[in-house]
Amino acid sequence: MQPLLVLSILLVVLFSDDGHAGETGHASVGTKACHLKSIPIEHQVNYLTIHPGAHVLAYTFMGEIGRAGGFKAIDYASGAEVDALPARSQHYVHMKISPSGKRLAFVQTEKGESALKIGDLDGSNAKVCAASSSYYRPLAFSFDEQLLLALSSQGNDHQIILCNSAGGMMRSWATTTVLERMKERLTLRFHGSPSWMVDTASFSTDGKEILSVRTDGQIVLWDLNGTRLHESTLKHFSLGSSDRLVAFAEDGTVFTFSRTTTDRQGRTPLIISTLFPERKRFEVLHEARVRAAPGTDHVYLYATQQGLYLLYFKPSGVAIVSARSGEVVDEVPVTAAVSALSMSQDGTMLGIAQSGSLELWQLAQERDGCG
Repeated sequence: MQPLLVLSILLVVLFSDDGHAGETGHASVGTKACHLKSIPIEHQVNYLTIHPGAHVLAYTFMGEIGRAGGFKAIDYASGAEVDALPARSQHYVHMKISPSGKRLAFVQTEKGESALKIGDLDGSNAKVCAASSSYYRPLAFSFDEQLLLALSSQGNDHQIILCNSAGGMMRSWATTTVLERMKERLTLRFHGSPSWMVDTASFSTDGKEILSVRTDGQIVLWDLNGTRLHESTLKHFSLGSSDRLVAFAEDGTVFTFSRTTTDRQGRTPLIISTLFPERKRFEVLHEARVRAAPGTDHVYLYATQQGLYLLYFKPSGVAIVSARSGEVVDEVPVTAAVSALSMSQDGTMLGIAQSGSLELWQLAQERDGCG
């Protein structure tokens, strides 16, 4: 099973378009984080998603010595476990939950043939999008859940598949060039995947463009017909990490971030930039001594219908920053080591997986307060 994916006063060093630096304290952009609920957990969470439309949060957790890890889906309103296919099926390979939490894209393999399906969260009422001996992996639902992106690989043929969420493939196209496919054919490979495998892909908010990220660092902006609109190459990404490092803003702008040299106090400047064309937008200072579980990423980009947010760990909590303006939205305190973060795609909720608990926060408009 593919592992299903972190907020006191913050000093943000902002760079204007002409390159001059300025400083800001706790600036408001109209959003306030209100603590909603704590849910006790027994295992360390390594990937978390939140789906307010169904009151569902879903997570994968790490196994212990002699015990395998697993998957759980919980109705956070009642605390009851939700009957979800990944929690009970031994046959699926990969899966992706829709933004509302009501739909599931998953892969089942039987007798040498894999099928990419879309159905209800428990796997029922599933429709087949594609089926063959290829390797399939669901990548993303559109915000309105009408479309699904998936990866198909067989030999050196790597394709992005666009499905209608009601079932059925709409179209597919190659993610590699003819030259790359020729090179792959001539390359001896004893294990692992080619470096140009698509690690993640996502839809723009309006569902008209697609952003794909390969593990070799190639980022491509496509239209829905599979035409390359723009492309750029950054550093290599570790498998499964690029969905937190590159993201669409609400206006279709592509954002990413990079780190520079850490100083003697353990502080690392984080440079937030836009692509197509590449331009630095602002910079924040990531400090040392944060409360994070070993192996946990300290910085995340989250695309929501409300906007694009930068989340990163501070010694006192997790900071939430508007990625477009660099202004601080809020900061959420943490009391134990954090292993995963998540924001809902509608932009209304934040989840923090700490040692021993899942902390849920409502992201409300300041005029509404914490009611």
